[in-house]
Amino acid sequence: MRKYLLPALVLVPCLLPAAGYITINGNPRFPIGNYELPKDDAGLKEMAAAGINLFHCGSKGDLDRVAAVGAKGWVSLPMQVGGADAKLRQRILELKDHPALAA
Repeated sequence: MRKYLLPALVLVPCLLPAAGYITINGNPRFPIGNYELPKDDAGLKEMAAAGINLFHCGSKGDLDRVAAVGAKGWVSLPMQVGGADAKLRQRILELKDHPALAA
């Protein structure tokens, strides 16, 4: 059954089989996340090796870094209505198709 997660105004398809776990490209994935993204790649590799597979990212560059260690990332977006609408739309368009974007 196909379900959609709707955080930050972006639809990200994922599969939730009857067993109730998330799959990505047919492989089961249990998200273990961290709000801190290490500033250096050595720290990021160490955290990924320890099993962290989801990181809070702030940019396309951050998503590139987490992709390099086989992890996924999420990006916080402001939920303001008004003058920032064009900036929010541009931000979504910049990041929505990144292969490391989880949500």
